[in-house]
Amino acid sequence: MIRAIGRPYAGRDFCVKNTVTESQGTRLPAVNRAVRLIALPELGYFGIEFAVARAIGSASFADSLDFLEDTAVNGLILAALGWSAHRRLIVGMILAAILFAPP
Repeated sequence: MIRAIGRPYAGRDFCVKNTVTESQGTRLPAVNRAVRLIALPELGYFGIEFAVARAIGSASFADSLDFLEDTAVNGLILAALGWSAHRRLIVGMILAAILFAPP
């Protein structure tokens, strides 16, 4: 229980509701929305940059693969949000290995 800071709320204690329970594996809606808002433009940027690089005959389309990698990482995060803590731990280790691996 947490006591309201300052003036008490109707003189009662109130409880902060936990939005994630391990047994239900529910997703945090705000985090889910934020990851989607990041992943979708990243995928769009990949498509645009790849198409432009192909159209002008540039070999620099490898830069567009960075956007695809970001989209894949965000997709994995989005999928892992509903998993158990142990599985999220494993995904976190995999993501760390991917991000720290040399190109």
